[in-house]
Amino acid sequence: STVAPIAHRGLTDAEPTPLRTTEGALEPAFSRKTPPIVEDDPLPRGTLQAPLAVVPMMLGDRVIGALVVVSLFPHKTSWAQVDRQLLHLLSSHAASALVAAHLVQRQSDLLGTLAALGESLK
Repeated sequence: STVAPIAHRGLTDAEPTPLRTTEGALEPAFSRKTPPIVEDDPLPRGTLQAPLAVVPMMLGDRVIGALVVVSLFPHKTSWAQVDRQLLHLLSSHAASALVAAHLVQRQSDLLGTLAALGESLK
């Protein structure tokens, strides 16, 4: 299966391409639900194919996406414990927001269908 980036900042690629969840750095996040995080000090510059961190966005025990970190601010040379906690918190909230957005869109689509059906029955 593949995932497509829905937002990015600071990547050199103009349009990031979909990535396979069964290969490379994404595989542990999607199959084992564990976040691979590069621990080098100083941290190297990552790429979309070799990111510094991939934190799964979980809904219950299901992975619905991932928060991928490719680079940090220049003054940041290593991860602090608070960084890991923040990544997990952000991925948790992002998962909830994505599911809520999907449900709102689905409800809107259903209401539109019902309105059209009501109009056609008049």
